Amino acid sequence: MDESSPDPRAPEHHTPSVQPATPAAPSVAPPGAALDDDDAHAAIRRLHERSGEVELLISGALLFGLLQLPGRMDHWWTTVLGSVDRSATVFLFLLYAYVRIIVITLIAAFGVHLVTRAYWVGLIGLDSVFPDGVDWNEVRYGPVAKDVYRHRLPPLATLARRADQVGSAIFSVAFWLIAVFLFSIVFGIVFGGLSWALSRWVLRDVPFTTLLVVFAVVVGALPGLAIATERIMGRRLRPDGRIAGAIRAVLA
Repeated sequence: MDESSPDPRAPEHHTPSVQPATPAAPSVAPPGAALDDDDAHAAIRRLHERSGEVELLISGALLFGLLQLPGRMDHWWTTVLGSVDRSATVFLFLLYAYVRIIVITLIAAFGVHLVTRAYWVGLIGLDSVFPDGVDWNEVRYGPVAKDVYRHRLPPLATLARRADQVGSAIFSVAFWLIAVFLFSIVFGIVFGGLSWALSRWVLRDVPFTTLLVVFAVVVGALPGLAIATERIMGRRLRPDGRIAGAIRAVLA
């Protein structure tokens, strides 16, 4: 037998194949897992970058709808005025005037927001067409004017970012106003109806407007009284005492 030939009884030696290292998959939080503060802020920033177009659509639709309301409200007021008694007229007039102020305020807020967003869209368009900004070599001003404008004029991207921040702030304030107005209207309807029912069937000698004012004073004064009591008592107030429980109930 040739010594160079392999022994058929010897075990075969296989060269182990080297597998390429597989990169570890990035850890993805399950759908129901809570995000930490950094992830939450990053998610909010990503949403904010895409919120401008949605704000434009919502603001335009709401502005179009709000512009129809003043005329309809005037028609409703002239129709209802002759069909209710005097005590209810006072309440309905206060409600009508308050809602009209709300509508005019919202029209102004969403109108300013729409103009701000239109300015923002224009700045984005200019920045996409002129990414390098102003070509000062083509500006036909003197050296002093060029130097002043070059240092005073921010880049288009900076102007667009500022307009975006202002537009988002106006949009948020407008919806905050809507929430406050709706909350106050619901309270006004509830306490107005309760006052009318009491003056009609229980306290017939007490005018409806008097009961309505009493309810408004009580509802408006109780939270302030609770906060003032807590400040006056300070450390003497027991967290588990009755006074603290009453303050929590009133503020809730």
